[in-house]
Amino acid sequence: MSVRTIVTTDGSEASRKVEEFVLRLNRALSLHVMLVHVIDLRNLEYKSISDLEIEMIRKGARRAAEGMIEKERLFLEQSGVNAEVRLLEGAPGEAICDAAERERASLVVIGRRGHGDLQDWLFGSVSNHVLQYSPKPVLVIKRRGPISLGDDAARPLRVLMAVDESEATQRCLDWLASSTEYSTGMELTLLHVVNPNRHGLEYLAGSARDGALADLKRSGEDLLQKVSSRLQEHGFPVKTRVEEGTPGKTLCRVYYEENFELIVMTRRALSDPGETGLGQISYFVVHHCAGHVLIVP
Repeated sequence: MSVRTIVTTDGSEASRKVEEFVLRLNRALSLHVMLVHVIDLRNLEYKSISDLEIEMIRKGARRAAEGMIEKERLFLEQSGVNAEVRLLEGAPGEAICDAAERERASLVVIGRRGHGDLQDWLFGSVSNHVLQYSPKPVLVIKRRGPISLGDDAARPLRVLMAVDESEATQRCLDWLASSTEYSTGMELTLLHVVNPNRHGLEYLAGSARDGALADLKRSGEDLLQKVSSRLQEHGFPVKTRVEEGTPGKTLCRVYYEENFELIVMTRRALSDPGETGLGQISYFVVHHCAGHVLIVP
């Protein structure tokens, strides 16, 4: 069964990186791809130009967009992936979210040039909107993220998944359990992070603090055992590990050290009290880890 996937494009170098990862993803999961480009002419509403001029600009923008998206479609086709195309108009973030719902997509793929790049493609207000409001999982492709090639591209994706006791993690597990098409394309490593700065531990010292951390690690191991058993029932190959450290930084470190291809987490995975927006940890990973990140709503 193919995974219905919306792939955003603007014809840039960054969007080509997205398409290259889509080719890798297709080897692992088998995708039904819809290439999407949004024509945003809202700024014309505030200029003193006639309706006729606006219509001429709209037609010119559409012709350019048609040529660009056909070029990207041909790139995918020549690499073995057939894609439908969708040209949309309006506010890009809203249009992409609406398309994900309307097209009954299982996945939305967007790109980012890389952390620290002030010219991030589709990662300002647009991608933040998609990450925050998309009803479907969103895969963020980074310019400096890895893409396996050759024989390596034929094996399942090496995936690092963040796990905690939250309802958000439970939703992520429900999504995976219902997405059996992912089971043959992913090798999952479940990671639970014990934060030594967790609220309450500051009141303990010496052996009492060490004992409390040991208890938290045992609880984490029990949690991972339950989660892995459930996923194995649905055909996923699963490994587990518990690490101590700051959650966001630990996720990034393990990703780099073990050469994972993808991080999977929820909007509020490994949450701390007082988080906002996507959640402090998921926000940190999306913005500071060079690796590709899949955010499940």
